[in-house]
Amino acid sequence: MRWFGVHLECGPCNNACCHSENIYADSDELLKLGVVEITNLDDGRCRFLRDGFCSVFDSRPLECRLFPFDIKLIAGKTTWIIWDCLATPRIDVDKFLDHFEYDLLPKHGPHYVKCYLSHHDFNEPPQYRYMNHRILREIKWHAPL
Repeated sequence: MRWFGVHLECGPCNNACCHSENIYADSDELLKLGVVEITNLDDGRCRFLRDGFCSVFDSRPLECRLFPFDIKLIAGKTTWIIWDCLATPRIDVDKFLDHFEYDLLPKHGPHYVKCYLSHHDFNEPPQYRYMNHRILREIKWHAPL
């Protein structure tokens, strides 16, 4: 898994992050992918997963770029969390959150995040209720809204 020139070695989890996820993508992201919606295959795998690798890596939606980070509304605040996975202990959390907040989120904006949160209110896989995660901090917006 590559992020911003950094290569993280994923462990033997069989791409669990690419299974049973209901990915949010806005109209621009769907257009880049050439699809109307992102659906999973019958076995739960992402339709873009090929031989254990993302076949649309450079065009993948923001949600896929964020993982194992996620955005949740907690006590009325838009908050970063990080899901426990085999790569999580090796991540420099502050470095990645700074990159997301300075480079990625301003390109998408608060409306995108609001739609993302709304999508997951209704489409989050039930197993996510039982997955371990850590609450990190409230999102910091570094660009004019």
